[in-house]
Amino acid sequence: MLNEVCLRIHNFFASASDIHTGCFSIQDGGLTPPVEMEEGQYYRIVGSVFNDGVHKQGDVLKDEGEFDGGVWLMRPPKDFLDLVGEMEAYEEKYGTLSPYDSESFGGYTYSRGRNKAGQPLTVFDAFDGRLNVYRKIRA
Repeated sequence: MLNEVCLRIHNFFASASDIHTGCFSIQDGGLTPPVEMEEGQYYRIVGSVFNDGVHKQGDVLKDEGEFDGGVWLMRPPKDFLDLVGEMEAYEEKYGTLSPYDSESFGGYTYSRGRNKAGQPLTVFDAFDGRLNVYRKIRA
């Protein structure tokens, strides 16, 4: 979910000096050439066929040949990571919600709210206000 949240807020918490571009490959589950990072640090891969997205140092990647792309060393603050954890817990608790506004089973009735666009509410609607502080305007 971390990758999806960062995409939606246009913020991967990486400065220009944290972005390494060039020709990479992934062999034996690791980047070649290796990019120096701290144990447990989050990073984003861009331009890969099998590994695009956010990973954590120590994750095993899917092997693939050479690709031109980038590795972004991320520095998300702890409170942001805690918020993403809350979002994951919310999504786990409520799951993928039914597309129906109302359902009725015997004596039980269930109704769902809608967002400003008239669509069923999602985890992003529920946490949008709290994500705004981390949001960047697209360049």
